[in-house]
Amino acid sequence: MTKMIPTYPNDRDYFFDKDDNIYQVIGYVHPANYIYCLEKYSKIEDGRSDSSNFIWKSQLTNQYYKRNISMYSSRNATSNIKRHKYRKTSDLYGVDFIHFPRTKIKRYLNPIEKLEILRDQVQKSFLSLSDQERNAIEISYLFERELGIAPKNLGATGSILWEGVHPNSDIDIIIYGIQNMRRFFQGVNKLLQVNNKIRLPSVIDQMKWAGKFSQKSGLSVDDCTVFIANKNFLLYFSNFFLSIAFNPTMSEILQNTLSNDETKFRTILEFTSVTIQATVKEDDWMFFYPGVIYLKNVKIISPNVGISELPPICRAVVFEHENIGYYKKGSEIEIHGLVQVIQNPPQDVLTNTYSSFGETHTYGQIIVGTSENYGFEYIKNLGI
Repeated sequence: MTKMIPTYPNDRDYFFDKDDNIYQVIGYVHPANYIYCLEKYSKIEDGRSDSSNFIWKSQLTNQYYKRNISMYSSRNATSNIKRHKYRKTSDLYGVDFIHFPRTKIKRYLNPIEKLEILRDQVQKSFLSLSDQERNAIEISYLFERELGIAPKNLGATGSILWEGVHPNSDIDIIIYGIQNMRRFFQGVNKLLQVNNKIRLPSVIDQMKWAGKFSQKSGLSVDDCTVFIANKNFLLYFSNFFLSIAFNPTMSEILQNTLSNDETKFRTILEFTSVTIQATVKEDDWMFFYPGVIYLKNVKIISPNVGISELPPICRAVVFEHENIGYYKKGSEIEIHGLVQVIQNPPQDVLTNTYSSFGETHTYGQIIVGTSENYGFEYIKNLGI
């Protein structure tokens, strides 16, 4: 791991501030001199735990920590941002984010470098590693051998990255790059056949996740259970939850479909609660954070007045990741969210929308994962 801060920070990187508090990087687009992030863990002086507050310890700092976000949601993220001293309005998103100054970072943690270190350690100090670390190493070799994903495109994040693993920690793995994401989904069924340590979640697990999904989205538990059953990236390895995330590579970040240096998103106050139906046109960036899904054949379901004032909605941007992974290119979907205008859109917006909307200078997007619509925002696959 390194003290050097990358030119292009990526989602689920971590860093320590100068007081040794732990931050998780959010997303793959960041302003100059700052990093969008959440303060995930705060350092505490007393390492004693009680029934209401689990305590973590980082081997990197030899310090104790409490977790500030018990469960990720747009509401909890907003609360985390609201109380932070580096909170200010994002030029891109038009809402408050933590803008952490690069100059205030003490130590930056890179998931790819961490997994490289673990793989180097396997011959030297295998017994000193945690079960999750040993499993992360085994998973990296499994993905390399069976899926053709090179180690340089794999990373270990979460508590493995900041060395705060406890017995119930997940195994947090990142796969980098669109092509490697495709390799994973093309080969996931093969993984289940060739390695008996890897398995699908139980029905009880699926029902538990469906309940949480229902609370966030407003969809029925039955619908959420069906959608979760279609997420074939939810896996366990050696009875630990295998949390797999997907990030763009550096070259993909440079050409990212979300925004360019001049892009700004601005909410249309009259249309903070809109329902549309559409066909998924492109889904290459769906699994990144935030996810981007291009749409065609868009039909406004509600509201039924004033819709002539809406810009053409060309895509969905997803910050609540329960709402991805159970539909794909060509799927018919329904989305409820908040509508924004895309000012100075990136080239991908123009490329993906010209044939649908013609030559227009105004494009819109629908956002899923906002404080305004928490508890009633969703993407529904109409075909299952």
